[in-house]
Amino acid sequence: MNMDNKWVQNGNDFSFGSLPKISDTLSSGVYELKESKFGFFLSLVSDEFTLPEKIYDNESALISRVETTFKGFDKNFGILLKGIKGGGKTITAKQICNNLKLPVILVNEHYDNMGSFINSISQDVILFFDEFEKTYSLSSYQQDDEEINGKKSIANLLTLMDGVFTSGHKRLFILTTNEDYLPDAIMSRPSRIRYSKDFTDLPLDSIMLILEDSVKNKSLIPGLVALLKELEIVTVDIVKSFAEEANLYGKVDKDFFSIFNVKRIEQKNSLISEDNKEVICETFKMIPKVGFSFYGDNDMAYYIVNTESKNKFTVVENINWKGSAYKYDAKELKVVNIVKSTPHHRSFSPTLDMVI
Repeated sequence: MNMDNKWVQNGNDFSFGSLPKISDTLSSGVYELKESKFGFFLSLVSDEFTLPEKIYDNESALISRVETTFKGFDKNFGILLKGIKGGGKTITAKQICNNLKLPVILVNEHYDNMGSFINSISQDVILFFDEFEKTYSLSSYQQDDEEINGKKSIANLLTLMDGVFTSGHKRLFILTTNEDYLPDAIMSRPSRIRYSKDFTDLPLDSIMLILEDSVKNKSLIPGLVALLKELEIVTVDIVKSFAEEANLYGKVDKDFFSIFNVKRIEQKNSLISEDNKEVICETFKMIPKVGFSFYGDNDMAYYIVNTESKNKFTVVENINWKGSAYKYDAKELKVVNIVKSTPHHRSFSPTLDMVI
């Protein structure tokens, strides 16, 4: 029998084991909030978050501001990181946590009495709600004690953020979400969410940097760029996955593109002036017929005067409607072409090809 073991009592339950280590404060680390029949407790996950060896499109300015504000403030505040999946929200949140070197509490479930427990922690801590929309309902019409699809009202979280539970110690709330719509109770309320950052697609310079770092055969990069142009979303994960495919097979082709787990941009028709100098309408869906009118991307109204072919017709720009007829001068006529737009991601420049 190990002489260091003792009888440990929890309520009416007794177990034989070593005495727990007791300390006045939590050490810096990542903990997960859990609940048992004895109450809330924290389970150590790791000493800190593991980050990629190299971070692309680093949000260093935001990270620095959050750190400075937290150190200079004497009250709670929150930050909201929202946007596309794989856009860098969680990486940024983890960087903030590691830099502040405070206990980080992961809240992956809703607990009714969580506030009282958090309030009892007598030191500064970070509360991290990753993809919080999976735990809390974003409905603006939900009652505080109501549950929708297994999710509690976000009012429970807001009560905690508002500082109703005060302990004399600061709490930094980090929330990430993939949702675009968020209720008014969160948005435009800097007393709750002081900083809000939208995470979108990678800029072109970051895309090229990842490819330069990741692709072994540099001659394959132009082919990969051509494929990436056709995607709806471009993230670090996607670019690296494309690079891995090129490294594995030593070539770039479209054979894998049809089965790769990415979404391509739908091809669309555009209206271009005959001299190809002006994009009148980037997305043109109607069948041109004489007498039809439409609005261009410049908010000007156009009237179809005649159709020379299925892909070429004449319009008058900035028409004036008087009574039952359109009034225009022959000098105002403009010939336009319907062109098939080569799908292009917003980080790249478009290429237009004439429809044959």
